[in-house]
Amino acid sequence: MFSKPILQKRLERAYSALREFDVDVWIILGRETHFTPEPSLMYLLPAAVLPLCALVITKTGESVCIVGALDAEEIETYGAVSEVVSYRSDFEIHLTDVLKRYRPAQKIALNYSEVDPSSDGLSYTQYKRVMRCLDKTEFKGELISACNIMKRVRAQKSPEEIAGIERTVLTAMNIYDSAKDFIRSGVSGADIQHFFQSRVHELNADYSWPKLGNPFVSIGTRSSYLCKRPPTDIYAQPGDLINVDFGLRIDGFGSDNQRSFYVLRDGENSAPEEVRSAFEAVKAAICAAVDIAAPGIYTTVTRDKANEIFVSRGYPAVGGLGHEMGTFAHEGGVHCGSDYAIDELDCFLETGMVFTMEPAIITSHGRLCQEEDVVITDNGCRFLSIPQKEVWLVK
Repeated sequence: MFSKPILQKRLERAYSALREFDVDVWIILGRETHFTPEPSLMYLLPAAVLPLCALVITKTGESVCIVGALDAEEIETYGAVSEVVSYRSDFEIHLTDVLKRYRPAQKIALNYSEVDPSSDGLSYTQYKRVMRCLDKTEFKGELISACNIMKRVRAQKSPEEIAGIERTVLTAMNIYDSAKDFIRSGVSGADIQHFFQSRVHELNADYSWPKLGNPFVSIGTRSSYLCKRPPTDIYAQPGDLINVDFGLRIDGFGSDNQRSFYVLRDGENSAPEEVRSAFEAVKAAICAAVDIAAPGIYTTVTRDKANEIFVSRGYPAVGGLGHEMGTFAHEGGVHCGSDYAIDELDCFLETGMVFTMEPAIITSHGRLCQEEDVVITDNGCRFLSIPQKEVWLVK
């Protein structure tokens, strides 16, 4: 899925983060990951392992993968970890032996987190297993959540990763452009979904969230704004806003965008003032958030700047702007502008973070949303998507 250099850079970010937070060891456990995914393991070594697997990463710049004999060749092929330990039995003996190398560890990170799903892959069973192994090493130190380490590893994307995301996003932009000739009065939400999915099939690509609800489609005020299953019995009519929320995935990099279409009524050559005003407010709010976003800025500052636009134009404030994006549409970690229980997680923006910005307004014609993808740069923030300039008109 990913090249050796990209995986190596991810592990280098892990070593650096462990040194930054003075954490001796980060332990990641997984098994049967085709149906019990471990987010950190998937990101650092995207193998669908079968027997028990452990990835042990240290601040000294070493990484050891303890893996079943059936999976060892795949892990070795990646060429990213320092050492691969293959086993056929007694997994806990092998894990204990590896952990003994790093005695006396004072601080160990495990994947549990109330606020970051990308750092919460440790099951209770696996927790008990790792604790048995640590007891055998006579570990007396501190256990911490790996969420801030994972923030550095997953969120601070390399230029190569950002380029991969941007290629996917621009391909999605082309699909949206082609949809302008398809979306019209009389099509159903399911018709629109099938159109987008046919383009994904032509590209031999994938989806950045499950196909069943990708894209989400809302039509006018007659279909659910959540639209996990676009309606087969709701047809676009003149005067409807149509909102399409689509996520593409190519070579392991995702996109997530929304575009709004308006179905012209007889005699109309533009959208109604209500629709145009709402769109201009959304567009201005996103631009204001992009202008203020930069490394070191607390994430809620972007939301507050967008809300200044909304409130000044008579619209309700939004609770959040979007979410991290990368290998999937929803990457976990820091939200763009959302306020939630975050004592555990550092929520300052950093170079290399990729976010969606997607404020929405509900109008009498339906849901209007513009969703753009942006990246935090050394000096600020830039668009990865091609911003929608106006509501797209269809007949």
